[in-house]
Amino acid sequence: MPLDADVRSLRLHRNATLVDVTVLANLPLDSSIEIDKNPQLANLHGLHNVTEVTSIRIEDNAALRSLDGLRNLRDVRFDLVVAGNGVLPSLQGLSG
Repeated sequence: MPLDADVRSLRLHRNATLVDVTVLANLPLDSSIEIDKNPQLANLHGLHNVTEVTSIRIEDNAALRSLDGLRNLRDVRFDLVVAGNGVLPSLQGLSG
């Protein structure tokens, strides 16, 4: 898929070896993002170009320590769920 294509949704689910999402840095996302049950994922760096989405769910990522990758997120039209990320100290990365 060319990187200038619009991606309607992104789902990263139960990937035991996923440690980062930097490869997604230039992927245009504008609909829904689901990131759940990725036990090695420590941060969301690579999603810094995301500015608006329909919904976002970040759940049960055991090593997730930061939401700073979403620092440019300005608009979530419907659902925003952040839950079960046991070592996540705050929602500070969502302060955009």
